[in-house]
Amino acid sequence: DAAENHCEVFMKNLTQECSREEIDNYLKDFGTIIDLYHLPESSGRGQAYVRYARHEEAAKCLAANPFTEDLSEFDVAAHWSQSERLLQGAKSVYGINLLEQMDAIMDEVK
Repeated sequence: DAAENHCEVFMKNLTQECSREEIDNYLKDFGTIIDLYHLPESSGRGQAYVRYARHEEAAKCLAANPFTEDLSEFDVAAHWSQSERLLQGAKSVYGINLLEQMDAIMDEVK
């Protein structure tokens, strides 16, 4: 689940041959893209972080590209970005600041 202020999705299994413009053209059908960061992989499949202007737009992208258990390596899929949740701290859907928690654990380990 995502909070109403989540606007960033993580896409996987994008083809490496696709240009940023082609990816943008596909994803803009769901809403206004604020930022798109394409991460091509050497395996021929790519990933991307996509930030939409509104939560509802990002949710439409996820609904059209579901991340399912039977996903093949060629199915484009999306899920909510974990990096956005981490940056939101205690206001995230986790209800705690995970970065602070990890820092505390690392301090204990030292």
